Amino acid sequence: MTLTQAQYRSGLVALILCGAALRLFGLNWDQGRGLHPDEGNLVRAALTLGVDGRLIPEFHAYNDLALWLPRIVSRPFCNTGDAACLTIAARFLSAVMAVAAIPLAAALARRLAGDVSARAAGLAGAALFAGAAPLVQWAHFGTTESALILVVLVLWLLAVRWLDAEIGTREMALCSGAVIGLGFGLKTAALSGAFIPLAAFVMAGKPDAARVRALGLGAGVAVGVGLACAPSVWAATREWLDVMAFESDVVTGRLPVHWTEQFHAAVPGLFELRQLWSASTGAGLLLAVLGVVLLPRDRRRLAAPALVFALIYGVIIVGWQARFFRYLAPLFPVLLVLAAVAVGRLAQPLRSRFALALALAGGGAMMMAGMDQAAIYLRTDPRIAAETVLSARASPQDAVAIEPHDLAQTGKQPRLYLPLSERDVTPEALAEVLSQVEWVMIASRRNWAVRPQYPQSPRVLCGYYAALASGDLGFVRVAAFDRRGPFGRLFAPTLAAEETRRVFDRPEVYLLQNQARLGAKELAQRISAASDPAACHAEALAAGWRRVP
Repeated sequence: MTLTQAQYRSGLVALILCGAALRLFGLNWDQGRGLHPDEGNLVRAALTLGVDGRLIPEFHAYNDLALWLPRIVSRPFCNTGDAACLTIAARFLSAVMAVAAIPLAAALARRLAGDVSARAAGLAGAALFAGAAPLVQWAHFGTTESALILVVLVLWLLAVRWLDAEIGTREMALCSGAVIGLGFGLKTAALSGAFIPLAAFVMAGKPDAARVRALGLGAGVAVGVGLACAPSVWAATREWLDVMAFESDVVTGRLPVHWTEQFHAAVPGLFELRQLWSASTGAGLLLAVLGVVLLPRDRRRLAAPALVFALIYGVIIVGWQARFFRYLAPLFPVLLVLAAVAVGRLAQPLRSRFALALALAGGGAMMMAGMDQAAIYLRTDPRIAAETVLSARASPQDAVAIEPHDLAQTGKQPRLYLPLSERDVTPEALAEVLSQVEWVMIASRRNWAVRPQYPQSPRVLCGYYAALASGDLGFVRVAAFDRRGPFGRLFAPTLAAEETRRVFDRPEVYLLQNQARLGAKELAQRISAASDPAACHAEALAAGWRRVP
């Protein structure tokens, strides 16, 4: 059956509303605690804008527009200095941009699939964008991933319309320049989107004088809009360049920092491919490849600018030391639109019932993963749930040992930090802290799944975690908390997933009680004695944490 235009419009509206629901529900998933580290940096910087006449932020990892937008949107609703309210505003903006991407993806899939398959592909594109788990997750973070996806889609659609002679060269160059400039105002990485219009210009053949002038004009607009949206570049040049140099040192591995230790054993290219595979349930990647194969011959030139961009951008990020999952965000529009083309081409006209069934099953799995992701935000964050249990069980004077960097929530209990990040940490230093506390809270896998395997980490960490997990230190797990959706562990990221997919919004939290009350000397001896590397492998430790007490 061929879809009518009325059926297509009704389906598209329904999918946009579905996508909006998945993105807008549960935005206050951390109850105002600021449990997303990158988002917290953005919000703290945005809070200073407009205070005492400050117009230029002190934080430049995100450019000025990314800070001013939530600040301006939150003004009518938030009190000055209300970080929780500003966080919700930043997440709302991210969610709105993520919803706006759905009809754009449908439009691109329609154009690429060809006349016969256009409407089926358009609905498939809307469905995959509405339900893709990474897009749902990024919509709940007040950062710039949703905006970068939108930038890629708009630039691709402009290139497609120009190649189809629907808009003129000057219009395409001006609009593309404006989009690139706005994107730069949010995040410097948006400049990579320039490869899309550039590829379209190159594909059009030998440039004439009018096209060269338009290209120069577009570049001028990109620079002008970019500098207007990121005045820190020219008003605080040294500070901005210092941050860019710091970021460059981190991503290239010249500067070791704790948040890149998780990548020490990653194989470049293979690691990113595995993240794409797992985040799209495997089906997205396979369908995207099939979509390239099934592209109509006369539509391949419309896909080429995005494919060129994906190839160049992929080479760039594979060459980086920092392999954060969010760096893959600009690739998802290309992947999902091509996957939608595959579904549409298989559906209309019907090529193979078996192939269509497989494609629909794959697309269905991706949407189920997205619904699972959205559902977790309606549950209490495990760190907050652990805090509630700790407050109910602990005496007011009971001290809690916590680990660095994982944002443990302990209420009003006294806290002692375990010196796990110190390069010269000793069994005695760890034992000294443990002997003074009644509780240990492990609020994420950020430390135990990474640091014992990191080559530069002290060997004592292996012994410490192995002894703690086995119960040899006298601390017994009394409660465990996680954040599963309706499908349990089926779509949950594994330990091999990059931490932003697991630590930021799906942490596993363990609460251990000191039942043996061993002295510092005995604890140090037991830590020193536990030195079997196999016992502190991430999977072995996970089994220990999950063991029913």
